Amino acid sequence: THGLILTASGAPFPAYFHSTCGGQTSNSAIVFPDQPTFKPLCGVVCPYCVASPHYRWKCALRKETLAEKVRAYSSAAPAIKLIGIEFFNATNQPVGLAPGRLERVTQARVRHGQGLLNIGGNQFRLLVGAKEIKSLLFEQVADGGDTINISGGGFGHGVGMCQYGSQGMAQAGGSFAQILGLYYPGAELTKLY
Repeated sequence: THGLILTASGAPFPAYFHSTCGGQTSNSAIVFPDQPTFKPLCGVVCPYCVASPHYRWKCALRKETLAEKVRAYSSAAPAIKLIGIEFFNATNQPVGLAPGRLERVTQARVRHGQGLLNIGGNQFRLLVGAKEIKSLLFEQVADGGDTINISGGGFGHGVGMCQYGSQGMAQAGGSFAQILGLYYPGAELTKLY
């Protein structure tokens, strides 16, 4: 790989990567809407990361802890009471209602005693904690009384190369060029020096 770089339309681009995609990488425009988009970051199916310990996960988020984090985020009055939370995909459809269907969350809508607060999906994940909500690829969201229970897949933002997937593809005999070709479709390996 000496002297080789990845390019899109002849220019370098941000070759994002993450731990585990959970079976599907994400389009960068969904996760990083304020960043320029590049064709190789369109999102692809990944059948190679099933060995990751984060391929599927579950978490239970305490509502009171969520309310504290939302108060800090929004500078809301200390008396704010969390009523509920809903998650939506890029086409503004609810996420987490159908078991067996994984979808990427792009927005969290937090209902509280003083109204509604919309938070971008990636912002919400980082606000709550990236170790608690391992990714925004959600399968099911359920109200557990004192908790919000979420099941999902993957670990990280999901854009670009899946590290567990690239390891799995290499173990299956894929070359570095084939691996890069899968995760960055349309990108070119360009000899820089």
